[in-house]
Amino acid sequence: MSIIYFDTSALVKKYINELGSDQISESYSRAELIGTAMITPPEMASALSRAMRRKVIDDDAAGEAWNMFGKDWDTYFVIDVKQALIGQASTLVWEQGLRGYDAVHLASLLAWKDALGMDIALASFDAELSEAAKRLNIHVIPENLPNS
Repeated sequence: MSIIYFDTSALVKKYINELGSDQISESYSRAELIGTAMITPPEMASALSRAMRRKVIDDDAAGEAWNMFGKDWDTYFVIDVKQALIGQASTLVWEQGLRGYDAVHLASLLAWKDALGMDIALASFDAELSEAAKRLNIHVIPENLPNS
């Protein structure tokens, strides 16, 4: 069974075409179960609005991407961010040198993995998060990040 946790850096590539979108599309289509954290919607809104402000996409494309993400949201297994998870994320910040929300994503994946008792791959285009996951023996998609 292919179970993949998508952080926002990977999931945004499903909704806007950019470097790495093909890899994400392939992984997304073969995943039997897709998960992400409760923090993903504000991160997605931020990524799309930033892409719009930087003229990477126009207003219509940003709106369409946001609407598509909203329609897909109910198909994802969403990991709730509770106090125990925040505690684990705080530990990961110190142990793995991660930024706050990256640590929340990794803690969410680890909590989901523990609950399922199965391996879960991480789809991420964040180099620091990917490296931390690899140190914890988590399979990362893509295995090697493309040069931007």
